[in-house]
Amino acid sequence: MTIIDCEGSAGDPHRGFYFHSGEHSTWVLHGFTIRNGYSYLTNWDRYGGGIFCSGSSPIIEGNVITGNTANVGGGIAGRYASSPTIRGNTITGNHADFRGGGGIYWYFYC
Repeated sequence: MTIIDCEGSAGDPHRGFYFHSGEHSTWVLHGFTIRNGYSYLTNWDRYGGGIFCSGSSPIIEGNVITGNTANVGGGIAGRYASSPTIRGNTITGNHADFRGGGGIYWYFYC
């Protein structure tokens, strides 16, 4: 398994993956360990320390998502017409302070 160590911190925030260009089910994120992502600022930069989906719907499967931090959705976060397939991942030890979602947070609106 390939390890993506984001080495993120308050002084130097980094997230693992940011899907924002309309990615769909032909995009597959599989077989990674995504750790130490940090997204703790304002607006877009506060969502998803490990993975953030905005207007995209990739397949996220068979990954380990651990030790990531964000204001919202420490492990995985999504909003704005995103509906990825999330299956078979190990999501553990992530943290979020605002609105919760240490593992996964999704924002739906009409």
